[in-house]
Amino acid sequence: MPTGAIGLLRQIIMEVVLADMVSFIPLLGYWASCSGTSLVQRLILSPDGLTYTGYSGSMEERVEYAYRLIRLDAWQMGKRSIRIQGSFDKITRDFAGHSRRRVVKNLRVPRTFTEKQERILVGFLERYTDRPVICTDKI
Repeated sequence: MPTGAIGLLRQIIMEVVLADMVSFIPLLGYWASCSGTSLVQRLILSPDGLTYTGYSGSMEERVEYAYRLIRLDAWQMGKRSIRIQGSFDKITRDFAGHSRRRVVKNLRVPRTFTEKQERILVGFLERYTDRPVICTDKI
């Protein structure tokens, strides 16, 4: 039976392995709880205007939302996101039904577009700053 430095090293390694196994159980529970709850976002430009949609959660916990731009007050291009400030019709759908209301909001849209898509979005934002956006009830 090894003693001395080898025995001490073996004991330390076994304690670290045991701590790893014990800490893995709460992490597994957290992962199971968060499974399927990622946030999915979509920005839609159409002749009817701009709509920012998304959903989070899965199955019965899923929440879907849409912000349809009514008035664009200001916008700002940041390093990682585009901030769109204005009035929106907010439509929410979840397990309890759906709701619709007018909100004033700052949307932060991640800059994950191609250069061409970003130029189109910037052109839209420049055209409609401080003007009502022509839109219909379609989403």
